[in-house]
Amino acid sequence: MPFIVPVFRVSHRTRFRLRQVECGEWGDCGTVYLSRNQERMAGSVPRYQ
Repeated sequence: MPFIVPVFRVSHRTRFRLRQVECGEWGDCGTVYLSRNQERMAGSVPRYQ
């Protein structure tokens, strides 16, 4: 799943921005929706800044 990889690699700040954008600049609702679902897994994975 190529979408999960960037979710883990992005920093906390970027992820937070994605949630606010929803379907704005990125224009990809799927990415935001996936990030919300994978938020638990992302929290377990160490954050790379």
